[in-house]
Amino acid sequence: WVFRSEVRGEVDRQERRDERDVRGSFYASRTTENWRLGIGTYQQRRERNFEFDSGAMLKDVSRSSSYSGWGIKSLGEHWGIGLGARREQSSYRNLDHTARVAGAIEYNLYPYSQYAERSLTFGYYMGATRLNYETATVFGELQESRTDQGLFIEYDLEQRWGDIGADIKASHFL
Repeated sequence: WVFRSEVRGEVDRQERRDERDVRGSFYASRTTENWRLGIGTYQQRRERNFEFDSGAMLKDVSRSSSYSGWGIKSLGEHWGIGLGARREQSSYRNLDHTARVAGAIEYNLYPYSQYAERSLTFGYYMGATRLNYETATVFGELQESRTDQGLFIEYDLEQRWGDIGADIKASHFL
């Protein structure tokens, strides 16, 4: 298993505004000859305070969190098929909570046996998302369901000196 975590805080103060941002994440993944598995979580709280010329104050607090998990079954040295799920909440994005499930098929230019060191993956996915909003959207919606599909390219290289990664994604609603 490989574990990654981050805890980060930021404070910014000026004469008429201040901001505090705290976030953290934890991810665990495992790659074997037959499977790639992973779980993760992300949490953030951001508070901003503004003072206007009139002396009035505005306080803006936003919170977001997500939980995800995925599994990809190897179909040989280069092909894989997988399923993932995600739950998310974000007051900034007006999301009371969302739930997403998606399936994917992928091709890795390098053999999966080298996945821990390098990968160049091309894939296609299709998924469904259930959105529940905190307040009605500009279209008057409090809930909606969306299906989508997309393509992705991901590159990862891990060496003793560090790692490099990049990805390109394109998607649209069905």
